[in-house]
Amino acid sequence: MLVLTLYDGETVHIGDDIKIVMDRCVDDGNSTRMAIDAPAAVKLLREEFLISAETV
Repeated sequence: MLVLTLYDGETVHIGDDIKIVMDRCVDDGNSTRMAIDAPAAVKLLREEFLISAETV
């Protein structure tokens, strides 16, 4: 696992097709907003949604 500190507007590229942009860091320490640009064939799910789908 790679752990990074990103600031507003900074970008991480994964391979040639996936880009993650830190869109907004909220000063309350409880949330951040990221934009993920990936091909339609790449499945993106938040972990809590994946876990709830597996338990149904």
